[in-house]
Amino acid sequence: MTRRRREALEPEALPAPRQARPADPGSAGTIGSAGRNRYVDLVRLVAILVVMGGHWLATIIVVGDGMPRGLSALAEIGYMRWLTLLLQVMPMFFLAGGYAAAASWPSWRARGGRWAGWTHSRFVRLLRPTSWFLGIMAAAVGVAMLLGAPTSVLAQAGWGVALQLWFLPVYLLLLVLAVPLLTAWNRARWLLLAAAIAVVGAVDVLVRSLDVAGAGWVNYLVAPGAGLVLGFAWHAGALARRAVQVALLVGGALVLLVLVAGFGYPPWMIGVPGEPPANTAPPNLALVAYASAQIGLVLLLERPGRRLLERPEAWHPVLRGNAVIMTLYLWHMVPVLILAALLAVTGFPTGPEPGGVAWWGGRVLWIGVLALILAGLVGLVGRFERPGPPRLGLTGWLPSVLLVACAALTGYALARLAVGGFARSGHLSTGPLVTYAAGMVALWLAGSSAPHHRDLR
Repeated sequence: MTRRRREALEPEALPAPRQARPADPGSAGTIGSAGRNRYVDLVRLVAILVVMGGHWLATIIVVGDGMPRGLSALAEIGYMRWLTLLLQVMPMFFLAGGYAAAASWPSWRARGGRWAGWTHSRFVRLLRPTSWFLGIMAAAVGVAMLLGAPTSVLAQAGWGVALQLWFLPVYLLLLVLAVPLLTAWNRARWLLLAAAIAVVGAVDVLVRSLDVAGAGWVNYLVAPGAGLVLGFAWHAGALARRAVQVALLVGGALVLLVLVAGFGYPPWMIGVPGEPPANTAPPNLALVAYASAQIGLVLLLERPGRRLLERPEAWHPVLRGNAVIMTLYLWHMVPVLILAALLAVTGFPTGPEPGGVAWWGGRVLWIGVLALILAGLVGLVGRFERPGPPRLGLTGWLPSVLLVACAALTGYALARLAVGGFARSGHLSTGPLVTYAAGMVALWLAGSSAPHHRDLR
């Protein structure tokens, strides 16, 4: 038996479950202080909870003719659109992702690991729970079709539980590019960030002034990539000075104000049905400015956040939450469908007119019930997030090619599902699901390679 195969099969090479290691300083690896690693975990978990709460808050269920239908509170209640300035937290994910890459890649490389193994470990942590989610949702759509569910209801429900998938294609592509970007950061430093912002601005001109709509797709990768670079800078200590953090916060806020007031950028940071595209479709300079302000605030809160996480009663919930963080993200809209079905079956009133005091009071009960249902779901499906044993795959340059193919195929499929849902036109979206399966075959063929490394996404 070769040394490589023996090392991959030894029990101690397998990662211990996060719950079993309460003293673990965090999932960001051993590089950097334990306190900062914990704070990165907190940032990620807070962002997930805000996404969940925002989707739950903005979803209104009404029942007509015995059938549930979903409405957006952002469209129904005008003043709620300003809440998008609080509910858009995706910059926090990319900041944490950049920090994670900068923390883990040098350690992996120092232990003899290659890009394919490092990238494969991240793909598995993202796509393993995603695959279970897609499979279960596809089966649920099939059962609903056999039971004669109305196509319009099925189409909306299938879209409602798939809308959050848009994030994964972007993140998968950035994982492919993370090591080259980190190398570029180590060489060019702030010139890399300046180049990213310049590209975003140039695309804005093409889209807004020259009506070249197709150019906007570039910013779906470049704008989040700027957040990743700031994560590199955070890990390198380049953002440690309070003056820099204040400049990010205040400068970003002022630039956003100028863009909205003087250049006609919309003020909301999440799409509103029936309104012009938000600053996220495609990402633009206004979103970059918003991200700068948000990241500056996150950095300013690091010291008190780290002090808080020194307390076991504060750190342990963060540790447990991060152990099922993909499950929370993927499944958090399923409770909405379950509760909508219960409202339709029981004929229970769907609540007062949206926007009033009584409606806001009902939102508290609504979110509480959804949280209880989600807790039950996490207990059932959270196990799918646990990593399986490593499996040796192909050698040489083939794993790298297969991983790029995996990112392309699964990313394309997830983007299609995010836009059209699991039941487009009331029928199972078989095309994207088959494409996704092909991407997972490529991931399986690529296999894993030593060293096995526990780190964050």
